[in-house]
Amino acid sequence: MKQTIRALAVSALLTLPGAVFADHHMGPKDINSLVDKAVSLNAEGPFAGSFDTLIALLTAPDGNRASILAELDDRGQNTVFAPTDEAFEALTETVLTLGYCSLADLDPAVVDSVLLYHVAHGRLYAADVLATERVRMLSGGFLLQDAAVLTDNLNRTANLIPGALDIEADNGVIHAIDTVVLPVLPDPGPGSCL
Repeated sequence: MKQTIRALAVSALLTLPGAVFADHHMGPKDINSLVDKAVSLNAEGPFAGSFDTLIALLTAPDGNRASILAELDDRGQNTVFAPTDEAFEALTETVLTLGYCSLADLDPAVVDSVLLYHVAHGRLYAADVLATERVRMLSGGFLLQDAAVLTDNLNRTANLIPGALDIEADNGVIHAIDTVVLPVLPDPGPGSCL
């Protein structure tokens, strides 16, 4: 089942029009945005292929994704705590326990709130994050921080990944994390995964 989420993400990436990455904005753009940086980080280097699921979720035509994508692609400054594909795979057990067969079965509004819970307003470098006890997220909630460990509303923890911090874009910074943080626990699903 862990491979199911990754397979869905890769499938979504392959079926998306190529223009979604190159032309996901309105009008001319002259910045290297957080979206551009995430796509290039995922394409080559030590983290190639590590963010397929996150990119697939952000670019899906579901819920309020177009607005979230626009927020990460405009000139405003944001900080993204980017879960790796392994982080999404680890979420599979929680999703199954709640009665969903995959992330794709969750209500799009729930996925939107989870995505927004990974973005903070402003350019927060690792030193800024480590210097605070809590970080306000675009979802309206907070992540608690202690010694490079983020704690979500459900007391689940995510570690900032050394070597994958302070990845700069023109409109913000990306930090990779090893767990998907959750603002709330989704309502139970139908529970029939055959």
